[in-house]
Amino acid sequence: MGWNNSKVKTNNPFNDLNPNTNSNVSLQIQQRILQGFGLAVNNRNIRVAKNNIYVSDLVFKQQVMTTVSAMSISTGTW
Repeated sequence: MGWNNSKVKTNNPFNDLNPNTNSNVSLQIQQRILQGFGLAVNNRNIRVAKNNIYVSDLVFKQQVMTTVSAMSISTGTW
């Protein structure tokens, strides 16, 4: 919301309105209609799911390597 008030006084003899007063009042309302719109927002969950799959694959590979290594050590085969 805004308000502006101004008063102009001049020494011009041909000016019929002296002093001159101007007033303005303004009100502005904003609504975020396009918030959350676009490809980046919609693809976020897909990217998170792909990253989770990648991390799960790495964890699985690490568990397999740990299990195979533990079996090799316990049986004495190198």
